[in-house]
Order: sequence, then structure tokens, then C-alpha cells
Amino acid sequence: MDIILGGFVDKHGESFDDDTFNALETLMDRNDQQLFAWISGAIEPPADSTEPENLLIARIALAYDNV
Repeated sequence: MDIILGGFVDKHGESFDDDTFNALETLMDRNDQQLFAWISGAIEPPADSTEPENLLIARIALAYDNV
């Protein structure tokens, strides 16, 4: 997941506000397999996910969907 998240942050990180950086930190603490399945749309967001996390996942998924 470091490659996916790192590439996304390198490209879009300058536009992140504090909530987005906090969501990124929370995402990085999640299980890699769960996170990949979430980004790829294979699973629904976990029940304990926050709105900033969900928005960030949507941005990541959209960025890689357009590649």
C-alpha cells in the first residue's frame, strides 16, 4: 500500500488540509489487505471509518481509476 498511497500523496499532497492528513494517517494504520480491498471497491467501508477517510479513499480510487 505504500506505493499506492505514496504515489497519490506525491501527486496530490499539496492540496491536503489537516482533516485529509489526519485521515491519511488513520488509513496508514489500517490493515493493508483491507485497505486495498476498500480502495478497489471490493468491500464497503468499515463501520468505524470516518467521513474524511471515506472521502480520501474515493479520491485515491478515482485517481487510480483514471490511470
